[in-house]
Amino acid sequence: MVYIGKFDSVINRALQFEGVNYRYGGMSENGVDCSGLVCIAYDHINIPLAHSSSIMDAMGMEVEADDFQTVDLIFFKGRTNNTVSHVAIVSKIVDGFIHIAHSTIRRGVIEEILQNNSYFMKRWLFNRRII
Repeated sequence: MVYIGKFDSVINRALQFEGVNYRYGGMSENGVDCSGLVCIAYDHINIPLAHSSSIMDAMGMEVEADDFQTVDLIFFKGRTNNTVSHVAIVSKIVDGFIHIAHSTIRRGVIEEILQNNSYFMKRWLFNRRII
């Protein structure tokens, strides 16, 4: 699906990687990790970001979920602690359902409805707006 709107080029760039396998530290069609996907998408509009979700979590401004825009970032904690270990891009919001684009270890880069993924719903920490 092609998205049209203010932030369409960021979302479209991220979704060009849909189906690409997860690779720790990856930033190419050969494999990409979660922060690498965000870096690639934002770099498409000349906004360079650190290739680390735990550094990205201090950028921009915090935003509440009820004020989401596409391209906002959602940060998630790991299984064993409350520190940031994963990041996703809000790709669209439809009828209150938050769609995210992210790179997952098992399924690679996907777009999915956040509320349908109990694993990430339990680990949702906070949200940031970079642009």
